Amino acid sequence: MNKFFNETIKTTNKYIVLATPLILFTLISNLYFFIVASGKIINLLIGIVLLFFMCGAFIAGWFKMVKSAVNDEEDGNPNSIMKNFVSGVGEYILPSLGGIAITFIAFVIVSAISYFIGMKFIGDPGINPQELR
Repeated sequence: MNKFFNETIKTTNKYIVLATPLILFTLISNLYFFIVASGKIINLLIGIVLLFFMCGAFIAGWFKMVKSAVNDEEDGNPNSIMKNFVSGVGEYILPSLGGIAITFIAFVIVSAISYFIGMKFIGDPGINPQELR
């Protein structure tokens, strides 16, 4: 266990550049969604679809970078790992989009089942949403 922990810390410190795309994507996606959400409903729908594709592209590229860092494919040059992002997008975009879609569908199904089971066994609590303000 200790050897695994030491290797993990060493790999993380060696490839600290992996945090850069994660931070940039979080910043850009939050800013993008804030701008899109302030418009009309059609703009919101188009924005959600584009955000879905942005997330798929990011996940594909970033996980390719992580894969090459874990496998130590860059021969000691941590900055060359950034070039794997674009090749990862081309290679893993469809599986990433499929994974996001399957996760979203599973979330909706589990949420709906939980709601209906809760309404059947617990019932309506009788709280008006306006009373919560």
